[in-house]
Amino acid sequence: MAEGLEAELAAVRSGANVRDLYLAAVQATRSAGIPSYRRHHCGHGIGLSGYEYPLISEASEAVLEDGMCLCVETPFYELGWGGMMIEDTIRVTEEGFDPITTIPRQLFQLA
Repeated sequence: MAEGLEAELAAVRSGANVRDLYLAAVQATRSAGIPSYRRHHCGHGIGLSGYEYPLISEASEAVLEDGMCLCVETPFYELGWGGMMIEDTIRVTEEGFDPITTIPRQLFQLA
């Protein structure tokens, strides 16, 4: 999941196709050890509400613009087992992105 998020973040920049972020996230997550990884989306815009346009999905035709705020994520859920979530909140820039979240990305196990 972390590999998928890193690949997704690497694809972020003003002018990038949102679909490419989704494809990068899914492909990297599959290659890094979850070959069955499937998601409807790998993030979304954040604005006046916490869930806005664009939806980071394979079907998206949106293009990133400088200043957009996004939640980029690669969660994993498996029925009968549980789930894990990894995500960052960012602001799109011409060169890439500025992070908004600043918490560590290490794995926390709750007992």
